Amino acid sequence: MKRTAFAIVIAATAFLAGCSDEDNARRHLADQGYSNIVLKGTPWFSGCSKDDFYADEFEATSMAGRRVSGVVCAGMGWGKATTIRLY
Repeated sequence: MKRTAFAIVIAATAFLAGCSDEDNARRHLADQGYSNIVLKGTPWFSGCSKDDFYADEFEATSMAGRRVSGVVCAGMGWGKATTIRLY
């Protein structure tokens, strides 16, 4: 009984925490002109769509030279594009 409860807690934590795809996030941010990119991991509340599987919070310098923060959201596999959302 205790092992089952422990497994459920671990699975729920992993599901709620989401996943990170730092290589994809860094590539998409650089492709859009962001520099000095600092990835901060997977946020608890990202603002991403329910269809997104990956979420990577970031801080970066925009093309205008301003420091911005946001999240890179991405789906799993084909059919869901990567989205950059600024806070």
